[in-house]
Amino acid sequence: MKRNLYGSIKAMPYTSGTAVDRQGYLSAVVSASVSAAGTLAVAVTECDTADGSFTAVADERVVMGRNLSNISVVNDELMAVELDLVGCKRYIKVTVTPGGSAAATYALVLGDPTHLPVEE
Repeated sequence: MKRNLYGSIKAMPYTSGTAVDRQGYLSAVVSASVSAAGTLAVAVTECDTADGSFTAVADERVVMGRNLSNISVVNDELMAVELDLVGCKRYIKVTVTPGGSAAATYALVLGDPTHLPVEE
């Protein structure tokens, strides 16, 4: 029997710092591809509403044993960070800041849905 991966995730192109409604999802993966080697800083913030005041989420709460403020990246290599969103508020923003003058492209995948299959 084949598994339906797409029925258990919500994948989207992402703009750094955009509010995402994570209701019904317990985790996420943010990925980035950068135009130059260097470092990235990733920050996660949360809020009860999409347009409210977002507050920082401690790295220790969303990742285990990883410093999100200084992630080494290689030119054109896909970097991915798994985020545990259990306990986070309904809306999150993931802000990715490339070091130097590097440009980056992002994607966000919400996972561990509370209901299957996922409806778009």
